[in-house]
Amino acid sequence: MGRPLNKKYMGNRNIGTNRPTDDGIGGSEVGSVTLGGTNNSSGFTAGSSQISFSAPQIANGTTTTGALVVTSGIISSSTTYTSITGAAITGTQGGTALAVKSTSGSGTGATFTISKTGVSTSYNGATTITVVNGGSGYAVGDTITISGTLLGGTSPANDLVFTLATSVVNGRITGVTITNPGSGYRTVPTVTVTTGTQGTLTLTAVFSADTGNVGSATYQENAILAWAYTGGNLVEVDLQKQISTKRYKFNKTGEVNRLGTEIGRVRYDAVADGTAGFTAAEGKELNIVAVDASGGTYLVRKLYNRTCTVQPVSIGSTPAALFGVSASSAGSVYTAGKQYKWTFGTPTADTVQILNA
Repeated sequence: MGRPLNKKYMGNRNIGTNRPTDDGIGGSEVGSVTLGGTNNSSGFTAGSSQISFSAPQIANGTTTTGALVVTSGIISSSTTYTSITGAAITGTQGGTALAVKSTSGSGTGATFTISKTGVSTSYNGATTITVVNGGSGYAVGDTITISGTLLGGTSPANDLVFTLATSVVNGRITGVTITNPGSGYRTVPTVTVTTGTQGTLTLTAVFSADTGNVGSATYQENAILAWAYTGGNLVEVDLQKQISTKRYKFNKTGEVNRLGTEIGRVRYDAVADGTAGFTAAEGKELNIVAVDASGGTYLVRKLYNRTCTVQPVSIGSTPAALFGVSASSAGSVYTAGKQYKWTFGTPTADTVQILNA
């Protein structure tokens, strides 16, 4: 068969997060979670009990774990105020957020915009107090003071003072700490939070960037994706070694062996379903998938370090979802049985893309 595939194309130089279980696999790990939308979440507790991540797709990948960072005592837009006082202040404060001068409790970080209705020269109940930043650590009954000099006054006698009259928000999510980045992801995992009220807050996982040198724990090379019909199902597997032009050693989830636990033989005429009639020595049916620049699909017949031969095959919606491609008609760019260059990157007019992660 000529020279076997370079081990880098099978991710065999990668160091896993939870080695040795996930050594030598492709895919990515999670580096962070970004918060988006309007953050009106509440009722959460710090730690890992209320957050989870969906599982990785690649065999022997590790599921990401994380812990919520939450803040209590946030002044919200629904909080009301009493005992509003402020002496002889004229005009209306504009849209600039004003910092708190002092508070009777331990709260910090809140800012407000203040406006006065009518022509009254004091605030005395005719005031609109709008929260810009709810801060943290506040409690009902806390007295908040804003400097009168920020409101058109000239001395501390002009300070605006008010009391928090109704509940403040507790358990707002302010961040996520990744406690285990996981491994073996082809697509970013879904982040799920429970028990509290998520509201319109969104949480989106972000992959870590590949850094460092090849063979370091922070560097992950993309690997050829493959699927085998084994144990009565078509499942994603991890290629470990090419043993002939059409045969590979592979591991499925739960099998950890740097040389491969099972043998697969490439099936290129159809999606693997156990009906090809391969002998035990030939191995389980194995699919390697390619796509062209138009999204047409192929099954790989033979794979070399720079070139491959492909077979145009239509892939139905169920296996397409497993493969991570759109269900489509068989590709028409490349001719069956002919040899073409292949890439992990974007397919072109003369180069097919082998699915990888």
